[in-house]
Amino acid sequence: ALLEALGPGLDPGALAELDEPVRDSVLESIDDAEIAAAAELDTGDAAYPVEDMEDSARRRVLDAMPAGDRRLPEAALSYPEDSAGRPM
Repeated sequence: ALLEALGPGLDPGALAELDEPVRDSVLESIDDAEIAAAAELDTGDAAYPVEDMEDSARRRVLDAMPAGDRRLPEAALSYPEDSAGRPM
């Protein structure tokens, strides 16, 4: 219902603010390019849209991003999930 109401007006930054079950449902409903746009956020939120994805899906999304924009989420994902390095 959220995607139908917002359509293409969904702000990619909003994904980082959704509760995890809602976010997971939204991520299943949008294409890799839209998820990639959400991952092009500031460092603190860069990995959030893709961190819980399976490796193959995460790779597809990261590959959909321009190389320069991919740097932040890849760097964040290189740290353990509960470490201080992930959001930094």
